[in-house]
Amino acid sequence: MPDLMNAINVLTPGIKADFQDQYLSTWKANIAQYADFVDFARPADGAYMIYGAWKSAPHATRWPRGTPRGAKGMDAVQYQIVIHDFKNGVVAHENDVADARIDAKRAAMQAGENAARVPVKIFYQIDGAVTNPLLLPSIPNAPDGAALFSATDGTGAARFGVTGGNIVTGTTVANPVQIQAAYAAAIVRAKGFLDSEGEPFYDDSLESKGITIVAGIDNYYNLKKAFEQDRTVVLLSATGAEGVGAAGVAATNQTNPIKDLGITPVRLITNPYKTGNSWSIYFGAAPVKPVFQAIREGLQYVEANRFNNSDCLEMKLVKWLWDWREGWGVNLPIGAVKVEVS
Repeated sequence: MPDLMNAINVLTPGIKADFQDQYLSTWKANIAQYADFVDFARPADGAYMIYGAWKSAPHATRWPRGTPRGAKGMDAVQYQIVIHDFKNGVVAHENDVADARIDAKRAAMQAGENAARVPVKIFYQIDGAVTNPLLLPSIPNAPDGAALFSATDGTGAARFGVTGGNIVTGTTVANPVQIQAAYAAAIVRAKGFLDSEGEPFYDDSLESKGITIVAGIDNYYNLKKAFEQDRTVVLLSATGAEGVGAAGVAATNQTNPIKDLGITPVRLITNPYKTGNSWSIYFGAAPVKPVFQAIREGLQYVEANRFNNSDCLEMKLVKWLWDWREGWGVNLPIGAVKVEVS
């Protein structure tokens, strides 16, 4: 079938280039949006990766004259992640290839974009503790034995030494004032986190080092109002009576306390992969990013058709295929707080 082989040879360079170009551009966009709190592309060298996490370093103390110096070891814990295989590709019937009936460019670009979305989808799987066997077969725990968000650690103790751990309770996402109150409570909670020596993880500069909010797309409007809406202009009527927007209207408190106090989040991300009314807060001041990706192998390409694959011969298929290997883990999540809203 020389016509088929010629058609494959004509299509293949464009499909490979379009897939990989779209993959790369989407990947870069994802990194730009999520890199403040996701550690992308750590190197991996096997099917399993073992890490150590510091709970705390020794804190400095006074050294009385004439006493031994002494030294205290680092408080650490070991944890492991699994590397998984992922795949995507473009598949067409031989007849459509030979007859030039396949929109190869569009198919390849969409496949490349979908492949590059996998890290974002996995992040939201971990963030929301969502069961999805098409991505990770199980959600990894943090080094302390609990999920990314938890009131207690793996031993049942209050996580980071505070009641409620890194979860605060919100009342609603329908009222900007309640959203602002929950946001402030989350900042206070994070400032109260203690290491295993009973010392705070953060100093007073927590708010100044960048805060990102991650929420579902359904709550976009109210969250934007809560964090980005400016105060309403207050006017004076012709008679001197105070009004809001028009003469004669009673004055009300129209300030945005989050903006007034200078603690506005630097980024609000709303994504359809984030479901429900709960929302997450990630702090740029954290010494380690809460979630990480480890890559064992980048994109690997293989082509299959009737000339090199019996299954394709049997089904009259042409396949342009990519696969890669990566794993995901959770660091000690002192840089993340969940606002839980039922």
